[in-house]
Amino acid sequence: RVNGSGQVRVVLTIEPIARYVGDLPALGRFALALLLFDLVSYGVHRGLHKSDLLWNIHKVHHSSLELDGLAATRQHMLENLIRFVPGQIAMFLVGIPTAQVAPAVAIGAAFAVIDHSNIDLDLRFMEKLFITPRLHRRHHVPSTAMNNYGGIFNIWDRLFGSFVSIDTTQEERFG
Repeated sequence: RVNGSGQVRVVLTIEPIARYVGDLPALGRFALALLLFDLVSYGVHRGLHKSDLLWNIHKVHHSSLELDGLAATRQHMLENLIRFVPGQIAMFLVGIPTAQVAPAVAIGAAFAVIDHSNIDLDLRFMEKLFITPRLHRRHHVPSTAMNNYGGIFNIWDRLFGSFVSIDTTQEERFG
């Protein structure tokens, strides 16, 4: 696209959608950013488990025998690229501005640290909508690793049949 001063500007949006998104109030765009980023992240995370090639990258993360806040960062060096770039591309394609993209990614990263933490708080009241450490611990048990892929919201797990709400026990191991 050429702007008024003759400069070429690259636009990476799907115009009909981007115009609609641009008309939303900032809070609406931010809510859409969070939902879209989390949906794409859910799909990517599920793909990391289903594809043999991608599992070879993701299994580094699942090799952690203990979950704590740092477990979110124990991963193959390519995993951040695979996990975070598609969600950002999707947000930019629908016209979410950087002012909403950056905080959505930051919230996703904060949830990753919290979901992998070993905090001993009962957050079940949040589990109608959000992934909690209790739900994500279940994902790190080998027998149920094909469940609870969500990062922020558990609506995707519920919608696509991968949601499980079972406490882990002392006998179960991670990794």
